[in-house]
Amino acid sequence: MFWVRYSPMSRIKWAFLWTTLLVIPEYFLEHYTDTIEYHSGYKWYHSYLLWLISWFIWYQFHKWFYKDYAKKY
Repeated sequence: MFWVRYSPMSRIKWAFLWTTLLVIPEYFLEHYTDTIEYHSGYKWYHSYLLWLISWFIWYQFHKWFYKDYAKKY
């Protein structure tokens, strides 16, 4: 929720930044260690798209959850 509430730049730039920061370590952990192992193979763009979509789902939830609070203040 920190990502949703305190983004210092436009939402799309913020989403791409955080998605990239999360996918890069996942890529290296999956390819160069046995820490993460996917059964059907790993494609970095699957993780990238899932993270990116999830940020906007969380953002919509946040807007919905706090809609009455925003009207009071």
